[in-house]
Amino acid sequence: FVRDKEFISHVETSKYDIAFTHMYNFCPIGIIHLTKIPTWVWLNSAALADYVANLIGVPAPPSYCQHRMTFVERVKSFMGHLLNNLCTELYAHSFRMTADKETAVFRKHFGNDFPDLYDLAARLRLVMVNSDELYDFARPTLSKIINIGGIGTKSKDAKQLKQEFATRVEQAKGVVLMSFGSFAPMILMPEHWKDAYLHAFAQFPDIQFFLRYEKPEENADRLPPNSHAAKWLPQTDLLQHPKALGLISHGGYNSVQDVLHAGVPIVATGLFGDQPRNAHLVERLGVGINLRKSMISKETVTEEIRRLVNDESL
Repeated sequence: FVRDKEFISHVETSKYDIAFTHMYNFCPIGIIHLTKIPTWVWLNSAALADYVANLIGVPAPPSYCQHRMTFVERVKSFMGHLLNNLCTELYAHSFRMTADKETAVFRKHFGNDFPDLYDLAARLRLVMVNSDELYDFARPTLSKIINIGGIGTKSKDAKQLKQEFATRVEQAKGVVLMSFGSFAPMILMPEHWKDAYLHAFAQFPDIQFFLRYEKPEENADRLPPNSHAAKWLPQTDLLQHPKALGLISHGGYNSVQDVLHAGVPIVATGLFGDQPRNAHLVERLGVGINLRKSMISKETVTEEIRRLVNDESL
């Protein structure tokens, strides 16, 4: 885009009043400044990222944003806090390095007086994050930070299920979904994970399990009778069905908001990004179970599914 003079000219002559850009890199901020768009908004598909919070002056010190832990738990978590703080600082540093590299690109094409993109980002007017202060972790905030959590969640009742799903739901005592999102295809899941989940599903013959699996025909012979794999699942409609018992997920923020909206619990296994944080969040809220990657086995998955469908405190 930086070298596309026609694009730059088109945006500038269009006289846009406002621009929206995602919290991923700084390049769009440079284009917004270059094309003289007066106002811009930073968006994030998850909660407010710590590196963005630090950039705009609202860090979350652990002395202020405390977790509910006993003294012994705090002692045990001390090394974890040190490691977490180190990772946060390293990530913030890499964020700054990204801004420096992208600033250099703009200065190469538009002159050395082009402003630092990091400084431009700090002067933003508004931040919109896909979160909600009612269920997210407590943290300092500003009036420019707007929570729009659940903006993509369907608020209407579930639509009628297609026959592929409806027949199986009618015959089951309850329904559990399993989906790890589009960024972590279940087809690439380690074989011992697949064995663990399929073994666990077979222990609950009265419950129908629906799996979002990219190549359902691949493992058709391995599926227990009470399990059905499909390339796509009507997740919202199934979760809002009266027989829905819960979701097994990677802990993506949209999935977390889907179960909160539907009023069903979740077993979350955070894989990367904000997902481990989200798994801790549902555990702290008491609306789900944080099943760590390193703990996945036939026994643990079976036990956590038993909690998912039987523990009324969730």
